[in-house]
Amino acid sequence: MIKLIECFRTFQGEGPDSGRAMLLLRFKYCNQNCYFCDTSVKMRISQEGTYTIPQIQSKLNEYRCGLLITGGEPTFSPHYNNTIILLENLRYGVANVETNGHQLKKMLAHKDWTTEPVKFIYSPKIFCEKSLYKEMGLTKDILSHKNVYIKIPYLKTDYVDRYCNWLRKEIIDMENSGKCFEQEFDNRVWLLPLGDNYESQKRNSSDVMDACEKYCFNFTGRSHIMYDFI
Repeated sequence: MIKLIECFRTFQGEGPDSGRAMLLLRFKYCNQNCYFCDTSVKMRISQEGTYTIPQIQSKLNEYRCGLLITGGEPTFSPHYNNTIILLENLRYGVANVETNGHQLKKMLAHKDWTTEPVKFIYSPKIFCEKSLYKEMGLTKDILSHKNVYIKIPYLKTDYVDRYCNWLRKEIIDMENSGKCFEQEFDNRVWLLPLGDNYESQKRNSSDVMDACEKYCFNFTGRSHIMYDFI
């Protein structure tokens, strides 16, 4: 049995599959407490329900959509094993696993995901010097994995800009050294504006677009916030 606080058809609101119809599976618990989290209240007050793999598969078949596993944190210990179970036992055209990277290295090492239609969408949380170097270390370890996509909540701060500048240089170094094909990362790194309503998203988007131009990354809005469909 899989414990979730939400299981319903919606659309991916962010990143490389933005706008794609998805069956959203939301776990309750997270290892972090980000002040800008847009689901913290929902996670706190929602009760977990139980679902079987056949029940979830039936919904995927009925809705003819992709799979979106989010939270909470799918790689957090209370949910890690269930995330593996979902990915290995469901049939889907595409799966997005939204993660802050907590046990992402372990999950990537679990099996050869390169043959699977799974996108691990890693969202580094950078608040201070310590978190900057922590996320840089993790990013360096997983950057070359073809299933990993990076979605950065962009704040116009020294720490976030240092991370973006470092990441761009890492990508260029990988391309120049022949460790990856040129343009391999064109669809792999995204910046998104923070905000919990339409006006704040609109207000913060200009800084994000400027950063996308500066670092040659992709821009993603947060459609579920802008248009209130989750």
